[in-house]
Amino acid sequence: MKTKLLIVGIGSILLTACATNATNPYTEQSGMSNAAIGGLSGAAVGGAIGAAVGAYMDSEQKQNYNPYYRPYR
Repeated sequence: MKTKLLIVGIGSILLTACATNATNPYTEQSGMSNAAIGGLSGAAVGGAIGAAVGAYMDSEQKQNYNPYYRPYR
C-alpha cells in the first residue's frame, strides 16, 4: 500500500513539474508562473497539515483504546 502511494506521489510531482515549466509568450522567459507556485505551496502546506491532524487522531485513538471494551453486552 505504501509503495503504491509513493509511486503515485512521485508520478504526480513529475507530471506537475513538466506542466508548470512553461515559456512566457510575452517575455520569452522560461519559469514557473505565480499560479503554479501558489498551487504547489498550497499542496505542500495542505499535505503537512493533513499529516499532522492524522498523527494527532492516531495518538488520540491509541490513548483511548481499551481491549476489554465490548459495546454490545
